[in-house]
Amino acid sequence: MSGSEPGADVLPTPRARPFEVGGPLPLGTTVLDASAGTGKTFAIAALVTRYVAELGIDLGEILVVTFTRAATAELRGRIRQRLVGARDHLAGVLDGRSAATEDPVLDALADADADELARRHRRLVEALDGIDRAQIATIHGWCQQVLGGLGLAVDLPDELTVLEDETALVEQVTRDLLIERFTDRPGAPGLTDVLDAVEAACRTPDAPLVPTEEPHEDDRADQGDDEATGRLIAWVARDARHRLAARKRRLGVVGHQDLLDVLRATLRAGTTGRRAVETLRTRTRIALIDEFQDTDPVQWDILQTLFRGAADPADPRALVLIGDPKQAIYRFRGADVGAYLAATRQATDRRTLTTNWRSDEALLAALDRLLAGSVYGETGIEHVPVDAAPGHEGSRLRGEPDACQPLVLRAVLHEGPDARPPTATSARTGLIVDDVVAQTARLLAPGTLQIPGTEGHRDLRPGDVAVLVRSNHDALVVQRALIDHGIAAVLNSVGSVFATDAAAAWADLLEALLRPSDAAAVRRVAAGPFLATDPAALIDAEEPLVDALHETIHHWGELARERGIPAVHHAISETTGLTARLLSHLGGERTLTDLEHVGALRHAGQRPPGPGAPRPRGRLGARLPGADAPD
Repeated sequence: MSGSEPGADVLPTPRARPFEVGGPLPLGTTVLDASAGTGKTFAIAALVTRYVAELGIDLGEILVVTFTRAATAELRGRIRQRLVGARDHLAGVLDGRSAATEDPVLDALADADADELARRHRRLVEALDGIDRAQIATIHGWCQQVLGGLGLAVDLPDELTVLEDETALVEQVTRDLLIERFTDRPGAPGLTDVLDAVEAACRTPDAPLVPTEEPHEDDRADQGDDEATGRLIAWVARDARHRLAARKRRLGVVGHQDLLDVLRATLRAGTTGRRAVETLRTRTRIALIDEFQDTDPVQWDILQTLFRGAADPADPRALVLIGDPKQAIYRFRGADVGAYLAATRQATDRRTLTTNWRSDEALLAALDRLLAGSVYGETGIEHVPVDAAPGHEGSRLRGEPDACQPLVLRAVLHEGPDARPPTATSARTGLIVDDVVAQTARLLAPGTLQIPGTEGHRDLRPGDVAVLVRSNHDALVVQRALIDHGIAAVLNSVGSVFATDAAAAWADLLEALLRPSDAAAVRRVAAGPFLATDPAALIDAEEPLVDALHETIHHWGELARERGIPAVHHAISETTGLTARLLSHLGGERTLTDLEHVGALRHAGQRPPGPGAPRPRGRLGARLPGADAPD
């Protein structure tokens, strides 16, 4: 665990007091625990509105940080909507047209004498007039803005280009290192053997790599010695980390982690750092950090350096950390539970959002019964019950009694003449998948289960069902099984579109366009979605078919050189019936969307990969150059 040793931060989770959006405004450092569905966005918009109206904080002095671009857009819209509603409500109160409401935020704003109401209304009007001043950004976008606005000499390229996804560059550096150091040597590690370690080392450049000593010459030959293998992988990760930094400097690019590291170093840089801290504290009085459970030690170091402080009503400042502590235990999200617990210990207050506005009371009660008393790992983070919102009492499901159970635990048994029990992998991709498909089909049968719709209850549809799995590979297995059973299913993974089958198809096509005489490359395109030739026909293809394929690829290659990728995509759609062909199959809509998405990204200034370029290899795998930016 970066940032702390396992067990070092173990603390019993105190029973935090409920947070009321209409109660006292948080000052100092407040940790606001918020489970899914408990109204984080509502609370953030409410706090921004109240800080502006009640404390007179200029909207430009409030920073709202979240972790995806989509969330920043949603927050900006919700904050503006909340400011407008508060402005209009106070105008009505001042004119005698509005009375008490069931909205605790509006009631809190209206709880003042006439002079104070007029001041609050004026502040809201001014905030809306200057809504563009609002600092609402991702943590990395905010870091870039800060570094660009400080006017300090920082260790960044003059022409700053931020890489949205470093994965392909990391793999390229690692591959080059392995070729240079281990070609033709016994015991040479493979790319997949070391890539996860290299990616982890590059994500946390100040994390120590152990063992620290250089590998012995014999380590390369001793493939059965785990200690030797560990020394070798640590050395490769250390060297790749240095090489990645050097290559990024040479290319004039930086990654998101680089921005954080440079900002932290700037804030620590003696007199210059103190001046930077003073400048930023003057500019920002309130900082609201959404999805704080995904914060790592570097981010927390920056945030506490700039914004942590005591609750002082004479100098109102606040650092409000909003997140779900249960999610902080998941390392794959980039979270660091040590950073979350450190912030909890240093906070001046801790509260909890205690009402779930999405789920039915029956489901919440079942989950509470299942998880009561649970502590997540060695973190001291406990399961905290939440209440159902008004109107969600009981269950809103209708239909067969068995189908309406809020929570069902199923035991999938291995039965049959084979006495050997299945492995965990074979069970997940066999027995369990079969059971998931069977249960989904049963729930989708007409009359089995009805859910609330726009006009009363309606039967369950495929789009109402979500299947959560451990990995993207498992998701693909489940999707194919559902489609084979006649149930429409699409993938919704956290990976890039450049890690999909559509991206692999584009990689095959671009390689064939560069080498139209390569029979293997052309056959891969022919068997893919762009041509969908029967693979069996390609095994012993007659010469006329092979010649026609090569001629088609050669023609597309000329189009690519003369008119670009869109012309190729248009020609494929027009001449091969791509759209109709894909839409005739279950799941074809997603494939078509992915093909169009990848094609658009390839056209957006990205060069086709040459021979030997990295190919998609799953969620953590290499993307093609120009991988799409994460939300």
